Amino acid sequence: MKCLNCGKEISEIAKFCRFCGQKSETIYCRNCGAVLEADSLFCSECGASVGKTGSGGDDIPFGGFRWEEDRDGTIFITGHCGNSRKVNIPPVINGKRVTEICSGAFYGNTVITDIVIPNSVKRIGERAFYRCTSLRSVILPEGITEIGREMFCECNLLKDVNIPDGVRIIEQSAFYLCDSLGEITIPDSVTGLGRGAFWGCGSPGIKYKGRTYIPDHMRYYDRFQELYDDINSGRLS
Repeated sequence: MKCLNCGKEISEIAKFCRFCGQKSETIYCRNCGAVLEADSLFCSECGASVGKTGSGGDDIPFGGFRWEEDRDGTIFITGHCGNSRKVNIPPVINGKRVTEICSGAFYGNTVITDIVIPNSVKRIGERAFYRCTSLRSVILPEGITEIGREMFCECNLLKDVNIPDGVRIIEQSAFYLCDSLGEITIPDSVTGLGRGAFWGCGSPGIKYKGRTYIPDHMRYYDRFQELYDDINSGRLS
């Protein structure tokens, strides 16, 4: 095994590291109980700050996330200042459920390429990922009911994103100028599509209620105008 202090290989039965003298006892995350790597600043499992619990106002944010506690005791994410490319938003911070990502929380982030949002999150605000120019993949949580206005606007590298069952509305310009977007499926639960939700979108096809809508490349912006008309008219119900 490796010494948790210097990282050098030591015997499994050693009580102390022969290189630096560090005790070889295992160190656990105080938030989720996961085993911590040597010199970790944050827990790789839940994002907790090592050696510091504190609150959203701490100098070292929880796992790189800035957050606040709501009056009902739940947590909402207000921002991110970490350097990780692949981000997993924790479902729990300091023992309290994370239920919301605020409007503009990741606005203009140029580092994150992949993000996973836990099912504890029930609401994601407008422009939450606006102009995240490196973002390529997003896993959205079950339980959200809308894709907010301009949520992924100008995420030009975004390719993979799921729209969970239960979403009812995809708001205006949600995927505006997502040039790299792959084929996606809109669940039957969706009954409203905002103007320009897929304007300038590069998707080769969008599936909805057993039909695949192919983009009309004679149009630049409203390539999926037929999809817009079908959803908002309710004629496929």
